[in-house]
Amino acid sequence: ADCYEQGLVRSVGVSNYGVEALSAVWKELKQRGVPLASNQIQYSLLYRYPEENDLKQACDDLGVKILAYSPLNQGFLTGKYTMENLPKGPRASIARKLLQDSGYTELMTSMQSVADQTSSTKAQVALAWCIVKGTCPIPGARNLRQAKENCAALNVGLNKEQVSLLDTAAARVSPPITPESLPFPKYDKDLGIRMFDS
Repeated sequence: ADCYEQGLVRSVGVSNYGVEALSAVWKELKQRGVPLASNQIQYSLLYRYPEENDLKQACDDLGVKILAYSPLNQGFLTGKYTMENLPKGPRASIARKLLQDSGYTELMTSMQSVADQTSSTKAQVALAWCIVKGTCPIPGARNLRQAKENCAALNVGLNKEQVSLLDTAAARVSPPITPESLPFPKYDKDLGIRMFDS
C-alpha cells in the first residue's frame, strides 16, 4: 500500500488469499484508498474449489481480478498424457489416478468436441474456459510453440452451451488434488484469520 501511495506501483495484488483473508485485506486497503487489483490462485477445469467455496464469487463481488495459475493443471488438460506416456516424478501418480477416472475421460472427450467446434486445441479450450469465467489465466510454456498456442486462446470464443458442457464434464471428475493437500499455511499466525481455503 505504501508503494501505491508513493506512486511506485499502479496496482496491489495478493496470492493464494482465501475468502476471509481477501475480505480483510480489501477492507484495510480500501480505508487507505488503495484498490486491491488481483488475487493469484489456482483455478482450472480440474481445480474448481474457488467456485465451490465462494472465493471466486468474493473476488468478483469485490472487483478483484483472479489471475488463474496452473490453468492447464500441469499439462493434464492438454490431453498429452496416457498410461504409456506418463509425466515424470510425483505427477505420474496423479496422472494414473486421472487416467483411471471415467469422469476425466469424459472431460477430455468434451474438451475435444469443443476444440473441434472452435478449430482450437484442448489447451486453448481450457484457457478459453478460464477467460469466459472472468479470470486471467497465466499458463506456463516450455517453448515458443506452446507460448503461441496459449496466446491464440484469446481468439477462442466459447458459447453458453460449450461452457455448460465443460462445466458438467468437469464436475464429474474426482479432483486429483485438494486444498488440504497443498503446502500453504491455512491460518495467519498473528491474526488468526483463515488465509488459504482453495
